[in-house]
Amino acid sequence: MTVQIRTVNVKNLARDIHRAVGREKDRALRAAHRKIANEVRDDARTKARFTFGPYHRASRAITSRAFPNRAVVRLQKRTDPRIFGAEFGSIEFKQFYGWRGNQWTQGSGPDSQVGYALHPALRENVPRIREEYGDRLMDAMAAAFPKRG
Repeated sequence: MTVQIRTVNVKNLARDIHRAVGREKDRALRAAHRKIANEVRDDARTKARFTFGPYHRASRAITSRAFPNRAVVRLQKRTDPRIFGAEFGSIEFKQFYGWRGNQWTQGSGPDSQVGYALHPALRENVPRIREEYGDRLMDAMAAAFPKRG
């Protein structure tokens, strides 16, 4: 499952920067995406570790990856099959908290009750992610287009 927070059309921006400067942009944007994804992953794992048993043990199934055009934080079932029950809850299986749903949409905000660790971490971090991403994007642009003078 992948949740995307869209603020700008990063793919087109990344393509245009790549045409102008090549691989340096890829390295800078990938580093920015890695930092953001790792911070959200760590926050979600911390939330998971302070909840009940199944999520505490399944927290390692929250993983992150970085690409030149996106940051990804995932719930990986093959790492621990309990992760989806722990994140979304369950109606049938009593070892998990109650069902909270699995439909997260852009703009859900803090009022949304989806998820127990990853989704709350995403909701809480959206303003910081936007600010951090803007800062990292400016750093990448500065590296790609150094001042000439």
